[in-house]
Amino acid sequence: MAWVPLESNSEVMTKFLHKLGVPKKWSIIDVYSFDSDLLAIIPRPVLAVVLLYPIPAKTEKTEEEKEEVKDTKSDAPDSIYHMKQCISNACGTIALLHSVANNLDAIQLEDGFLKTFLDQTKELSYTERGEHLENAQGIIDTHMESAQEGQTEVLCYFVVENDNCLLGCEL
Repeated sequence: MAWVPLESNSEVMTKFLHKLGVPKKWSIIDVYSFDSDLLAIIPRPVLAVVLLYPIPAKTEKTEEEKEEVKDTKSDAPDSIYHMKQCISNACGTIALLHSVANNLDAIQLEDGFLKTFLDQTKELSYTERGEHLENAQGIIDTHMESAQEGQTEVLCYFVVENDNCLLGCEL
């Protein structure tokens, strides 16, 4: 399964989280530098940081390595909410879900898709949580709607799964 990726855009991500039930007092902002002067202007409190960076090809796992990891348990402590990414192009969404799920002491979620998802998955393993996201239709629909927003038009996406190829284009 693959999703159209969310644009790395603070407005798009903020709207996405609000639609899922994160209160409007919380938002995503861009951090342009770790320079102390620029960090000083970031509103407080900061609950999470999502780092966007390219993955070098030499660190990509082979299919064999992915299968080995598939059945292993997460090394994260039980107090950390963590899910395996089972959906291609969903890394930004999963980072946002992790950011919210690990700050529920500060973020009082409103009733909605995210609160329901987190309640349903809190006792599951990290692999089961990732698999559950594949069927969380409310989150999927919200993600797909949000992926159409922003400044970058999504024209085509390419997915390779089990030697099958899918090319989807909007013209």
